[in-house]
Amino acid sequence: MTDKTKSAAVIPPPKKRGFGLDKLVAEPAAAADNMKEEEMVKLTFNVPLAFHTELKTVAGAHRITMKEILFEGYDLWKQKKQIK
Repeated sequence: MTDKTKSAAVIPPPKKRGFGLDKLVAEPAAAADNMKEEEMVKLTFNVPLAFHTELKTVAGAHRITMKEILFEGYDLWKQKKQIK
């Protein structure tokens, strides 16, 4: 046996195939500054399965998130109770 048959064949890594995008943008774009830098925390509570299913279905039908429904509902509740 020779040294060539004892070791595995070394395969070179594949060539990088760029799509030319690096040529389109000379400098990286600046990050959007329209995001509020507000700290987010988890809000966890239990609801009945039927309520969760209905909430998720309605949100999906209106193409909004369940969180958006919660925020809008809370705002309406505050208006009704005249809370600032």
